[in-house]
Amino acid sequence: MRPNLFMEIDCVVSQCVGIDVSKKKLVATMCMFSQAEQAVYSKATEFDNDKTGFNQLVKWSRKEATKDLPLRYVMEATGVYHEHLANHLVRIGCTAVVMMPTKAREFAYWEGMISKNDTIDSRVLALVGCVKRNIRPWKPTNPLYRELRTMTRFSQDTKKLRTELKNHLEALEHSHEAEKSVIKHYESLVASLDKRIEKNLENMKKKVASDEELNKKVENIITAPSIGFLSAVTVIAETNGFALIQNRKQLTSYAGLDVRDNQSGTVNGVSRISKRGNSRIRAILYMPAVQCRLHNKHLKKAYDRIVAKHPDKKMIAVTAMERRLLLLIYALWKSDKPYNEDYDKE
Repeated sequence: MRPNLFMEIDCVVSQCVGIDVSKKKLVATMCMFSQAEQAVYSKATEFDNDKTGFNQLVKWSRKEATKDLPLRYVMEATGVYHEHLANHLVRIGCTAVVMMPTKAREFAYWEGMISKNDTIDSRVLALVGCVKRNIRPWKPTNPLYRELRTMTRFSQDTKKLRTELKNHLEALEHSHEAEKSVIKHYESLVASLDKRIEKNLENMKKKVASDEELNKKVENIITAPSIGFLSAVTVIAETNGFALIQNRKQLTSYAGLDVRDNQSGTVNGVSRISKRGNSRIRAILYMPAVQCRLHNKHLKKAYDRIVAKHPDKKMIAVTAMERRLLLLIYALWKSDKPYNEDYDKE
């Protein structure tokens, strides 16, 4: 029997629990959506972000929900704080959806929900889950890709730290009467990071080699000029082996490399990439994009054409090469074939 809170709504066609996730707390709201496009919400309820809280959340939602309709749980990708909840829900047979925060905010603005707090955010997510019925369920990250993602992120973070330390060291070495003991400390830190970066790369190669299928795919991908082992593995790990990617447009959007036009009537503004996506992918593809014109004849033609069109903005060409390299990795992953330089299609 339908809970009393929802007695006023007839012909319910969808129901969803929106969950605002923080480090310690979960704020959940149930939404029921009728055939007449009427939405009714439960009172926002708070739970702890731990296993006990997860069980209490599921028990509460099942009590509130209509029994003969599927129930979805929608949350935002909030760093890593949503991962335990999403994995728990999938493990017990529930349907979980993890959205990019920007997508939820865009929907909220469209619906006129301009204010922002935990309760409103949970309502927005609940409504999204009811209205957007074609949102694909979240799937747990493959353990191998999760381990590789940790390793590739460690590599990126330590290299960034190493660069900062090297800059400080160079400044000290060129300063007047710098303290020698401090210089030695910096040199020791840089040397230690070099060893850890190298060891991490070695472990990463062993991890990839332990899976025959993955190893073969990576070998095919790195046959493409400018795409190295670390670039390929980073893209694969960050996309969970392209598990939720269905097409090229979706992939570029996921990486924040989709172009947002700025044109209205006679006004032609500057078009830019959205940058609303995985910054790790954009970062790892930057140097390959800078160097690809030296090694890949097809990409060199495209690069030169874009530079000729925008001679004062070469970053436009670099960004375009990042997008092309990402799509090239995706194509080689899907085809299970090595790179063919004579393939004319760019």
